[in-house]
Amino acid sequence: MAEEVRNQVNKWAEIATNGLIKTILPPRSIDEATHFVLANALYFKGTWKQEFDKNLTNYSEFYLLDGSYVKVPFMTTWKRPSIYSCKDFKGLRLPYKQSEDTEPRGPQLDYSRSADPFSFHMAHSPETVPHFGFPSQAASNLKGKYDDSKELAIYGGHCKAGRFAIPKFKKSFGFDASEALKKGGLDLPFSSAAEFNGIMTGAQPKVGKVLHQSFIEVNGQGTKAAAVTTFMHAVGASAPSPPRVDFVADHPFMFMVGDDKSGMILFLGNVLNPLSGEK
Repeated sequence: MAEEVRNQVNKWAEIATNGLIKTILPPRSIDEATHFVLANALYFKGTWKQEFDKNLTNYSEFYLLDGSYVKVPFMTTWKRPSIYSCKDFKGLRLPYKQSEDTEPRGPQLDYSRSADPFSFHMAHSPETVPHFGFPSQAASNLKGKYDDSKELAIYGGHCKAGRFAIPKFKKSFGFDASEALKKGGLDLPFSSAAEFNGIMTGAQPKVGKVLHQSFIEVNGQGTKAAAVTTFMHAVGASAPSPPRVDFVADHPFMFMVGDDKSGMILFLGNVLNPLSGEK
């Protein structure tokens, strides 16, 4: 029975994310003591407002944190994007165009029907070894940089890119978020004092595990991304021309997909090696 439920949840996740995430519950992740599974999914598909020219894609060196390098496909376009830059930080914004998409097959963010377009942001240090503190503190550091500079990037004060190239990449990541949530102060759902009266009656379970799985792919046409989180409950959430600045993402960088108007971040992560993102 437990295996049947696990397969049903995984099938739901695959449909909800248009096939990007096929397994959220690994074998033996639930058993007869599992009272119920609560899952949510997010699927995002964005096409670049200015697509990359596939004829300009070129293999070049991407430098890793240990000083070695790998050869990866870099994308560029004749139309240079706007970037924002300071002493130890460069940011790049690539907007998604608003266009009709295929009929959704699962819960999706349909940005094409929204008045608030989304954008893809990249950020890195000008040096080969970034200042973001990979991997620890990286997300919070970029979030702070983003909050400070997103208005600059979107509403003015930006620069035009000189040399411009970013790598294609795919990244898949999954982890047990239970301990992270507890450390963040979300203890109650995991305790015997938990109450879920809004979704069930009778004996109240507590949260046993919170599993999260995400996937993102960036290529010349745009971005596809998905995330699934499951909660498993056990018995007993006219000025002078702006200067040109090079933006060549040939070393580890941060990325995110977000709503520029509200500041909401949908996907946030880092790329240390574009070739190892599917492990």
